[in-house]
Amino acid sequence: MKMLKDLTEPCYAVEFGAGNGENAFPLVFASALLKFYINELNSEQIEECKKIVRTLPEEIKKQIGFSEGDCFNILAEHPEIESRTKLVVARNLLHFFTDEQKDAFIQISRRILAPGGIGVFSVNASNDPSDATCFRNRSILVDLI
Repeated sequence: MKMLKDLTEPCYAVEFGAGNGENAFPLVFASALLKFYINELNSEQIEECKKIVRTLPEEIKKQIGFSEGDCFNILAEHPEIESRTKLVVARNLLHFFTDEQKDAFIQISRRILAPGGIGVFSVNASNDPSDATCFRNRSILVDLI
C-alpha cells in the first residue's frame, strides 16, 4: 500500500479474476494517480462491481476501469497499461489454468508491469475438491521483471 501512496506519476493496477472487486476497491483510495482495472470473466460479478462503483465518489469512479472477459485479452483492450502497471493481483485464479495458460499469464503480467512493479498471486494447492489440500491457500509475491 505504501508503494501506491508514494506515487509521483500516473500508473495502473490490475486485478485478474477480481470477482466482486473486494481487493480493488480499498486499493483505489491509496492514490489519485492510480487507475485500477478490474478484470473478471463472470458477467454477474462485473455487474456487482459496477453497482458498487456507482456508490463511490465521482473522483474515485474515474480511477476504476473494467476488463470484462478473458484476462488474456487485457492488452488488446487496454494497451496503455503495458509497462506502466505497478501492481498485478490474481487471487485464486492460476490453479484454473493449464500449464500453457499459466505461462501466458506470467508473460502478460511481465509485459504490463512497470520496472519495480509487483505481482501478488494467491492459488489453491489443487483445483480438485476431493483433494483435502484443495483449500490450503498459497500466496506469493513475485518479482517478474
